[in-house]
Amino acid sequence: MKLGQVKLDSLMLMYPEAKIPTVGNSLTDVIYELKSNKSLAQLVVASVGAINRGITYLEARGFGKVGLMVVTSKDVEPFSNGRVRLKSPIPDLLTVDGVYAIMGRERVPIYFELCPSLILEGGYERYEIRYKKSIPRVSQLTSDDKELDICDGLCGLLPYFVKSELLANEDESEARSAKEDFERGVFEYEFLLGAGEPRETVYKHF
Repeated sequence: MKLGQVKLDSLMLMYPEAKIPTVGNSLTDVIYELKSNKSLAQLVVASVGAINRGITYLEARGFGKVGLMVVTSKDVEPFSNGRVRLKSPIPDLLTVDGVYAIMGRERVPIYFELCPSLILEGGYERYEIRYKKSIPRVSQLTSDDKELDICDGLCGLLPYFVKSELLANEDESEARSAKEDFERGVFEYEFLLGAGEPRETVYKHF
């Protein structure tokens, strides 16, 4: 789902009676028009921070992709006490699930630390790093046509989180109800799909 669609759905959820020019306009044009509307412009701007907080919530609940990175001894440098560390950080790293030494057809789990560089046991030619990827955030400069790196089902729940945040001071009851709807939907996804079993992607570095 595109960022602009999440913004639009959030506003329509908060103010279903609002006149939003959706027919015949591109998503970018619609968001531009909303930013020109004095009564809605601040909400459009504030929705970005709320969306990011919603993404953080989903990330903390375990929704995110699993990365698989294979590195060689050329990608590490000496650290101390026979240990080595990665020369370059993993750009989308959230948490490390495990590190394995690859020896022929065998994969042997080995000791690692993350503080903040990834530190590994030395003496191996190849390593396999399994990690949870962080979910990219958005900013005020992010294109409204950008696809969020979250499945559409979860993106469809984000407007409830945005509503709960943006209406917190205006209508506490509505905000609380929206937050409950969001959390209920997230729970259902955890139950049906299993947040701990995301799709695996492969990132090889040689």
